[in-house]
Amino acid sequence: MPRVSTLVLLVAAKTRKLEAALTTLAGRQHASVTREQLLALGFTRHQIAHRIAIGMLVPVHPGVYLVGHATAPLAHEAAAVLACRPRAFLSHLTAARLLRIPAPDPVAIDVTVVGRWRRSLDGVRVRAITNLRSAELRRYEGIPISSPSLTLLDLAGAAGQNVLVAALNEARVQRLMTDDELRATLAAHPKRRGLGPYPACSNPNAGPTSLVRWRSGVHCG
Repeated sequence: MPRVSTLVLLVAAKTRKLEAALTTLAGRQHASVTREQLLALGFTRHQIAHRIAIGMLVPVHPGVYLVGHATAPLAHEAAAVLACRPRAFLSHLTAARLLRIPAPDPVAIDVTVVGRWRRSLDGVRVRAITNLRSAELRRYEGIPISSPSLTLLDLAGAAGQNVLVAALNEARVQRLMTDDELRATLAAHPKRRGLGPYPACSNPNAGPTSLVRWRSGVHCG
């Protein structure tokens, strides 16, 4: 009997340790975790399946779960990036919203991956690029996100000119980027959609609709 009691205590202690590790991980990732992370923490496949069955883990994408019925404001954004790992980040309209750059509300969570991507994910719009400069990747509340300059370039291919005028002016007002950062981003992605008519910079001394259009180079008055 004492041996059984000792075993029960050991199992209970291990369970508490696992739950504490899960709580810490989920806290860092806005209540989102991956199956690989759970296994690395020490959870067994049976333990993961049991937690799914009782609602302690809620599947949102293949191999990605919310811990409980998470209400963290960025839970689904974090889950979308985890689902597109390892090199993925929030971009386009989703990034614009988080960076407070005026743009239409996203109809899905926008994620960009570096490399190839062939799967579809519910509620997520995934785009792929072949390369990414380190300067074009930032973090928002711990989640990888496109830099303001890359976000504006993304908007050039997805939004109208009026949206771009407002976005560029707001980026200037908030000092989210420098003209040199925008130039470097444009130069790094010469074949991106929307680059031809991209209004690189608004003239700070002119009205909000006064733009210097970018073609072979960038000039900011």
